[in-house]
Amino acid sequence: MELKDVKLILSRIKSNYPNFVNDDFTRSEWYKELKDYSLEDVMKKLEEHFRSETYGNQIPKVYFLTKYLVKEKDKDDRLIKQLRGFCPICHQSVLMVEYENHYRKCGSIDYIIKQVKRFKGIEYTYDDIASLSEEKFDKVYEKVLNLTYEMGDDKERQSIDNYRECLANGGLCDKDINGVIN
Repeated sequence: MELKDVKLILSRIKSNYPNFVNDDFTRSEWYKELKDYSLEDVMKKLEEHFRSETYGNQIPKVYFLTKYLVKEKDKDDRLIKQLRGFCPICHQSVLMVEYENHYRKCGSIDYIIKQVKRFKGIEYTYDDIASLSEEKFDKVYEKVLNLTYEMGDDKERQSIDNYRECLANGGLCDKDINGVIN
């Protein structure tokens, strides 16, 4: 909110409550308190105050005009935290702030299921693998990598070698490291 918006709010208050002091000091103090809120939100609260049987006969206070309001900068964070994406692997709706980790784990679960069926002929469901503890999941994933390394083709072995090299480099692959250094 800008100072001109605060002036508008204070003018509306002054027109409804003639005893309200609307001077430079008041404008400065109200601006400090209202600058982080939207004009639209504060005006709605002011209208509610004007129409209130309980409070309408009292001069509005900043506290009551901002009570339960969300600051503008926090609105974006709230919206972002509520955004959801669709996981093409498990077909679930996932919060976007958790999507990357979810998708990575979903891909790993899918890989485990396919590789175990391919090399051992054993069928597991998504829920069988997803319900494992993190520690147990990591052990199963490593066993499946070893199984694929032993029984897979050269391309798969090379992919596993690259994956393990990335892990050894703190998650950065050679191409990522070269891109950062060069």
